[in-house]
Amino acid sequence: MLAAGLALTALNNVLWYKAIFNMDLSKATAIVLSYPALTMLLSQLFGIARVRPCQLAGMALAMAGACWVTLLVKRQNAAPAGEAGGGT
Repeated sequence: MLAAGLALTALNNVLWYKAIFNMDLSKATAIVLSYPALTMLLSQLFGIARVRPCQLAGMALAMAGACWVTLLVKRQNAAPAGEAGGGT
């Protein structure tokens, strides 16, 4: 049973990282950064852990970074279309 659990976990990780690898950077960043936020929210709701202000500040910084990466990727993807049209 342990071997089956390890094999399925390995298969899960391979498929997960292959799916993430084939996504845009902005989408993958948003998905990966949503896990700590969801964990923090659920742990607070179920009374497992108390969320501290420093954790909220760290989460805000992480989400701001995700937004920044998303904007950079969108601008980078939009730049070639703008240049093809004779942009500045």
